[in-house]
Amino acid sequence: MVFDNLSEQQVNKAVALSNNRPRKNLDYQTPLEVFESGIIQQQKVALKT
Repeated sequence: MVFDNLSEQQVNKAVALSNNRPRKNLDYQTPLEVFESGIIQQQKVALKT
């Protein structure tokens, strides 16, 4: 595959579609939801110490 002809907008759209697609192996959460929940958990831990 050649990606040289893709615009930044096309790449960003593909990334958004991929990150917002629910995955069976993530218990039907999106990768973005899993990432964001991990960030929130880290912030909670940081505030407790």
